[in-house]
Amino acid sequence: MGVRRATTPQECRLRDLTYSAPITVSVEYTRGAERILKKGIVIGRMPVMLRSNICVLNGKDDAELAKMQECPLDPGGYFIVKGQERVILIHEQLSRNSLVVEHDSRGVPSAHVMSYTHEKKSKTHVVMKKVGNFYSSSLIKLPYSNFNSSETICSIELTTL
Repeated sequence: MGVRRATTPQECRLRDLTYSAPITVSVEYTRGAERILKKGIVIGRMPVMLRSNICVLNGKDDAELAKMQECPLDPGGYFIVKGQERVILIHEQLSRNSLVVEHDSRGVPSAHVMSYTHEKKSKTHVVMKKVGNFYSSSLIKLPYSNFNSSETICSIELTTL
């Protein structure tokens, strides 16, 4: 019988292992009239993010981290896969054909719409200029548009006090 103990991230780095946890499920099925329930069936493993709530480093003080050969200043948030530290990078993709309204660095409201079809792409900006206590808007189509000038992408009216 083998001894089971928690694997540390440093051990996984040194031994080219993946720092992971088992994925378990409970299965209930019937065989004839008999109902069978099996709990804790391992169906695979998933990498564990360092310093997450299931990581062995979670909640450890500096002395305990040093004892585990981990840097107390390491913020975590990454994975160890086959001994290599891996990060997931977020790639944000804005929704198609939707209006995005935001304030620029000077606090002036602006809006833009990215319009897509399978063969065409256009970006329309609404530029705001302050006139007295109000903002007036003007529509600008960017030159890379394949739309004809007679096509209307959107109609926007913004009034801000």
